[in-house]
Amino acid sequence: MKLLLSCILLSCSLLAFGQTPNRPQTPVEPFPYLSEAFQFENKKVGITLHGTLTIPKGDGPFPTAILISGSGPTDRDETIFDHKIFLVLADHLTRQGIAVLRYDDRGVGESKGIHYTATSMDLANDTQAAFLALAKHGQIDANHIGLVGHSEGGMIAPIVASRIPAVDFAVLLAGPGVPIDQLMAEQNRQVYKSQGLPENELIRNEVFNKSLYHIFDNDRPVAELYDTLLPFIHEYYESIPAEHQALFSPSKEVFYMAIVGGLSSPWFRYFLQFDPVPYLEKILCPVLAVNGSKDIQVISSQNLKGIETTLSNAGNRDVTIKEYEGLNHLFQPCEACTVQEYGEIEETFSIEVLQDISMWILQKVK
Repeated sequence: MKLLLSCILLSCSLLAFGQTPNRPQTPVEPFPYLSEAFQFENKKVGITLHGTLTIPKGDGPFPTAILISGSGPTDRDETIFDHKIFLVLADHLTRQGIAVLRYDDRGVGESKGIHYTATSMDLANDTQAAFLALAKHGQIDANHIGLVGHSEGGMIAPIVASRIPAVDFAVLLAGPGVPIDQLMAEQNRQVYKSQGLPENELIRNEVFNKSLYHIFDNDRPVAELYDTLLPFIHEYYESIPAEHQALFSPSKEVFYMAIVGGLSSPWFRYFLQFDPVPYLEKILCPVLAVNGSKDIQVISSQNLKGIETTLSNAGNRDVTIKEYEGLNHLFQPCEACTVQEYGEIEETFSIEVLQDISMWILQKVK
C-alpha cells in the first residue's frame, strides 16, 4: 500500500507541474512486425480479456511469450510512472522473432471483470485462459508458448506452469522465491531504510507488521477485526517519533484507513498467505529467474536463492539464475534506488536484460 501511494503522489506531482517525462525507449510506429487485437475468455467466471498480440513478419508459426504483470490493476503495457514496461519488452522480443501477448488485467482497459475482488489465483486463471486461446492461433507455435512474469507476475507464472505441462519456458522477473510474509518483511525494511528510517524504528516496524499480518492471517470477516485494529494501529502511529511519522502517513487516521483498506482486500488476504514453493517445485520446463541487486521490493539475494534452491531440490536441471548489479525492481539502473526514483529515471528497461531474455528464450525454443 505504501508503494502504491508513493507512485500516485509522484505521478500527480509531475502532472501538476506540466512535466512530460522523457521515455526514449518507448517504441514508436511504424513497427517491423504485425500487431493485432487479441481477446480470450476465462470461462470459469465468464469474463473476456483483451490484449495485443505482436507477431514477427514472415512464415510462422512462432514461439510465443505471454507477459504477466505485477500487482495492482495494470494495463497491457504495465505502465508505471509513464514507463510502458511491457510495450518495451514486447517490442524487443518481437523484433527478435518471438511473438508476444500482453493484455489488460481484468477490470482494466478493455478487459471485463472486477479487479478489486480478484486474488492472485484468479489472475492465474486468466493467464491460463490466455495460454489455451493462444495455442489455437494459426501463427503461434503451440509447442513453444512460455510465460514471462514480472513481480507478482513472477508468482503467477509458476502457478500456471505447475498446472500446464505444455508451458515451454518460464521467465521470472523479480519474482518471489520465499513465502510472501517473509518477502514483505524484508521489503518494508528496505523501503523505509531507503527513506531514512533509523535501525531501531525499522525493528519496531517489523514487529508491528508481523503482529498486523497475524491479525489478518485467518478467514474472519474484516468487520470483526475493526475493534482490534483501530487502537492497535493508532497506538503504533502515535509511538513513532514525530520527525518520522510523515514517512508513514500524514495522520493516524489516514494511516489506519490505508492499512485497513489495503490489507482487508481479497487480493491481499490471499497474497499474505501465499507460498511460491509448492508451485515452483512442480515446474518441469526451463526457468530463467533474474533480478536487480538494488531491488527493494523483491530482494534479490533472498528470492533468487529461494527460487534456485526450490527448483534444484525438485530436480529441475534447466535453471538459469542471474542478478544484475545496480538495477532496481523495474530493471532500471538506479542511484538512490528508491521507489520514488522510478519516475525520474529515463531508461525503462535495461538493454542488457532485454537481450539476455530474448537470447535465452531463443535457445530454449530451438
